[in-house]
Amino acid sequence: MRDDAAPPPSQRPDPRGRRPRGGGPRGGGPPGEDARPGERRHPRRGVEPDRSGLRLSAAQRALVRRRVRRALEDADAPSPERDELSIVPFLDVVVNLLVFLMMAMGAVGAFSEVHAQLPSHGPPGEEARWRPTVVLTERGAFVSDGAGTYAAGCEAHAPGEATGSSTVSSSVPSSVSSSVLSTVPNVAGALDASGLRLCASRLAAAHPHAERVTLTADPAVPLADLVAAMDALRGTTTRPLFPEIQLAAGVR
Repeated sequence: MRDDAAPPPSQRPDPRGRRPRGGGPRGGGPPGEDARPGERRHPRRGVEPDRSGLRLSAAQRALVRRRVRRALEDADAPSPERDELSIVPFLDVVVNLLVFLMMAMGAVGAFSEVHAQLPSHGPPGEEARWRPTVVLTERGAFVSDGAGTYAAGCEAHAPGEATGSSTVSSSVPSSVSSSVLSTVPNVAGALDASGLRLCASRLAAAHPHAERVTLTADPAVPLADLVAAMDALRGTTTRPLFPEIQLAAGVR
């Protein structure tokens, strides 16, 4: 028998590059013999590649599937720790907001502070008898001193007012009487700050040694008019009129 005899058909190489039938790489052994790493054997389908590169038995593959299924179920199940509301960011925002508001209130209070003195207890002395008094009402401002209440224009006292013995307490009721016109009438329902400043300058000229004025307001007077009256009576830095303003109770 010659050595160059043709091999049997089952062992001939496929010209299209396919393996010959028979199960093994050369078709001469049982199915699955000479399997490469990462491949698995099957009694009917021959060698099948394994995706993981490991050779797992049927029991091991079933165990892996069960564990993967259990992990997916645990991931989809609701968790109390995951569903609870975290208030830590909310508390951070609230604390920062409180600190900002406290600092802002301190800054606003420092710039908007108005220096004023409350009336002291006891009978008024000689200095208080001649202290200028300003009463704010809905009709305007009434200005008075120890000689009585000033008429409109703040050039002379109103007729019929007492002179020489008028006190602060006695001049307040007479100044708000409906029969007496206000010293500085309101303009468009608001205090005439420029007219009150002019009257205060005349009072300062008449009482050069007086530095304190008593200011009282009716409860119906807006707070803005009260602050404007304090600024007008205090004057300016170059020309101060009455730097000390004493607040008294309103008229009712």
